[in-house]
Amino acid sequence: MTSDNGKIAIRTEMKGIPLSPPEEVDAAKMRCSISVKQNGRTIVRRLAPAADEWIETDLGPLPPGDYELRLSLLDPQRRQILAETAEPLHVEPAATKTEPPAGACLIDERGRCIVDGKPFMPVGVYCYRLDRENIRRLAQGGFNFVAPYSLLSCDMDSGVDPNQASAEVKTSNLETVRTTLDECHRNGLKVSVPFPGTYWASTENDTQRFGVSGVHAVIAKTVESFKRHPGILAWYVADEPQPGVARIKTAPNRVETLDLGDFLRGIYRDVKAADPWHPVWTVFIGCTTPTQDYRSFMGIADVVAVDDYPIDARQNFEMGPINLYCDQLVNRFSGRHGAPLWAVPQMHNLGAYDSSLRNREELLAQHRYPTGDEMLGMAMMFAIHGAKGFVLYSYHDLFLRFSQPDFPRRWPEICLVVRTLNSLAPFIVSEVDGPAVEAEFSQGIGSAKGFADGKGNVRVLIAAGVRGGPQEATIKVRGAKVLKSCYGLTARNGDGSYHFVGKNICYDVLEGE
Repeated sequence: MTSDNGKIAIRTEMKGIPLSPPEEVDAAKMRCSISVKQNGRTIVRRLAPAADEWIETDLGPLPPGDYELRLSLLDPQRRQILAETAEPLHVEPAATKTEPPAGACLIDERGRCIVDGKPFMPVGVYCYRLDRENIRRLAQGGFNFVAPYSLLSCDMDSGVDPNQASAEVKTSNLETVRTTLDECHRNGLKVSVPFPGTYWASTENDTQRFGVSGVHAVIAKTVESFKRHPGILAWYVADEPQPGVARIKTAPNRVETLDLGDFLRGIYRDVKAADPWHPVWTVFIGCTTPTQDYRSFMGIADVVAVDDYPIDARQNFEMGPINLYCDQLVNRFSGRHGAPLWAVPQMHNLGAYDSSLRNREELLAQHRYPTGDEMLGMAMMFAIHGAKGFVLYSYHDLFLRFSQPDFPRRWPEICLVVRTLNSLAPFIVSEVDGPAVEAEFSQGIGSAKGFADGKGNVRVLIAAGVRGGPQEATIKVRGAKVLKSCYGLTARNGDGSYHFVGKNICYDVLEGE
């Protein structure tokens, strides 16, 4: 919250207050006692209804700084405290009323990127470094966003293979990085700028760069140097962080044991103070969302992303519970209007990370690539469950561990996925809601959602294959005219509903008005 706006909305399940009170408690009469403390002194007290999953109140104006927010769930009839919890509360200075600079990217209440006042849906890809050839290839393939892990060591004229993580570039500096950003901008690519240790739970962080020493100094120099570059979309604060304490290299000769959430929150605050005009983002491992308590990472990013790479063994034909991962991550990080969510779908062969492979024949015998339909089906599932941006993983893996001979075949498939997502962007990042959709699956597991572009056009996305095998569903769309199937898996029933049939990972798009 900011010092001039004390309104807060707390999702109770995120803060440890039970949603299901004891049977003898009248839930409609429950109240939440809210107090704000600083240095042991109570600054504000409020009492708010707590009948549903949201507790809302206005704390009033507070000076910028750090506070403790204490919550007590009360049963007024029985005069009992049902549950208590305490959370840190950080109050930012009031936002200045200045116009956003050119190239600014703001996140609106619908979770969309707004760039220069217009909705922008990132359709991007992870990579290591960048050179001119790869930049042109990505732009021609339809990508509009790129997330290079090693941007800060880019020198396009170094002659070093940009797709090799272990390759050392000794000639990079602020100007070589700026030249890389310039080339991306000329080719219509927005860029994610990583910080020097996205894998923070490591002692290999880059703590000396651009003439300064220490993690915080390198980050400050990076932000100050590039925050007004028109090619910047966002800052990348962490890659797949895990809750808890980590040993973090913070200076050339210093490794500290720190709580990773507190460490990243500090970085986030410093970055936003220096540059309020670009979002900070991070990605979490999808399969850990059901078991990990990510509340410790509240306040480290403006946008959260979820990755999932289910396609590996040759007989694996299901996407896994991508729908569950998205919903759980959004629930942990969302505000009243939902969390800004991006997706990181798989496009690589996981065999790229199998060090036991001796040749290409073993790669193809033990592992497989996701097909174009599987990539698009997974992306559709992410979109249905709220993703407003897509960053495929990963470009560099297309050249690793005996995969390079397959690049000419696979690249057109990947570009088709990208073009399809771009065609859906006016619907996915629209400012209006689509028609209500009900999907009842009689076989398999899937989801469907309606989208509208605000110009009278409607799309209904259907995705299935959380588990492999036959997929079949009845789809009901309220308020739309007759819709037609784009991919031939859905037929209209006599009662106006739609019958979807597919197998394994599959999808369809219904279009109309």
